[in-house]
Amino acid sequence: MTSRVTTNSTSMLMLRDIADAQRSLTTIQGQMATNKRIQIASDDPHASLISIGNRAELRRSQQLARNAERATDWLNAADRVTAESVDLLSQARSLVIQATSGAADPTARGAIADQLRQVRESLLSTAASQVGGRSILAGTAAGPAYDSSGTYLGDAGSVSTPVASGVTMTVTRTGPELYGAHNSTDPMAGDLFQVLDALATAVQSGDATTLAGGLDAIDTATTRVQRVQTELGSRLNQLEGLRSAAKVRDQELTGRISELEDIDLAQATVTLKAKELAYQSALGVAGRMLQTTLLDFLR
Repeated sequence: MTSRVTTNSTSMLMLRDIADAQRSLTTIQGQMATNKRIQIASDDPHASLISIGNRAELRRSQQLARNAERATDWLNAADRVTAESVDLLSQARSLVIQATSGAADPTARGAIADQLRQVRESLLSTAASQVGGRSILAGTAAGPAYDSSGTYLGDAGSVSTPVASGVTMTVTRTGPELYGAHNSTDPMAGDLFQVLDALATAVQSGDATTLAGGLDAIDTATTRVQRVQTELGSRLNQLEGLRSAAKVRDQELTGRISELEDIDLAQATVTLKAKELAYQSALGVAGRMLQTTLLDFLR
């Protein structure tokens, strides 16, 4: 049995070859334009599946990196608050020492009392520090941590955020944890704002009994603030280490994705030239064949 190749079937074969060559050329052109070997999952299903997993892991890592960046902002702000608070307490201590030296006359005591009240106001201003419009010492409560009288307005909650795989970090401390709790019956045993207010009054009135315990109260408060400062510094160091490790991991994931998806530019250039030649050849052959007439067969 013999098969007959008609002009129509020949034309169909040539058109199919042209279409195949054009698709191949379009594919390599798209790869070079995007620098990606994989345009759709069917280009390489196995590599696409691995790449999808790597991209999902990279997105999770990038979200954790953003969390870690915000956590760093919170911890840095809290660290500044503790440092400023220690400085203000040092000023208050020096003023109390001046007041208890015995050489201060009523006018001098009045000036020292005013300075202690200024230290208290500065401490209240420091306690009002915010990050992104939220008070860093108010716990989870909205609004300021303290009002103008020194009354705590926040709650006992804490703000925590995931900063690395399996690691959640607390990034806040409350006002009472830093400055002590309010005591309605004994101001000298209360928070720092009560203590400073009581000391200012004692300096002005010459109350030696209250001043005698003033230094101990300030030293106790300073130790408490410094302890919080040390803890915050430790968390900042831990966070910096986690962020550095995350950057290395992200670079590794990006490299893996690139190996799976990106083209070899030199090889792609050679392939492009070959596909262009194949397409031009298919067009040339088709052009010559389709111009054949009945007279060509009769010659």
